[in-house]
Amino acid sequence: MDMKWKGLLAYNGADEENEEPTDFGFNWQLKGNMVNKSIQRRSRVERLSEAGITRELKDLPSWKRTDEKWIERKYRFKDYLAGIRFVDQIAAYAEEKKHHPLISIDYKVVTLRMSSWQAKGLTALDFEMAKTFEETFENAET
Repeated sequence: MDMKWKGLLAYNGADEENEEPTDFGFNWQLKGNMVNKSIQRRSRVERLSEAGITRELKDLPSWKRTDEKWIERKYRFKDYLAGIRFVDQIAAYAEEKKHHPLISIDYKVVTLRMSSWQAKGLTALDFEMAKTFEETFENAET
C-alpha cells in the first residue's frame, strides 16, 4: 500500500492491518488538489428510543439503568488483582472501540457505567460493549 494512502486510512478510522473502519472516523474526498475531511456519524452512536433501551436491557439482566442515560453493572471478584486484570481487559477493548466506560474499583468490586456523550444518552454501541464486558467477565477468574 502506498504510504500516503496508508496515512489517510489511519485518519479514516481504519485499522491499518485489516482496513476495517472504527466507530468514529473521517470521510476523505479528493477534489482536485484538495482533500476534504468530514466526520462520519454512524448509526451505533445515535441515541436509542425508550423501546430500544428496554429491548436491549432484556438481553442484559445484570445491567441496570440509572439516571435515565446510563447503564451500570457491578462485578465481584475473588480478590483485588482478579478485578484489576478484568479492568485491564476492559480498558484495552474500550480503547480499541474509542468508547470508554466509567470504571470504579472498590477492592473486589468493579463497577462499569456506560453512556454516549455525543448522543446524550444510550446507544447501540453502549449495549454492544456491555455484552462484550459480560463475555469478558464469564472468562475471567472470579
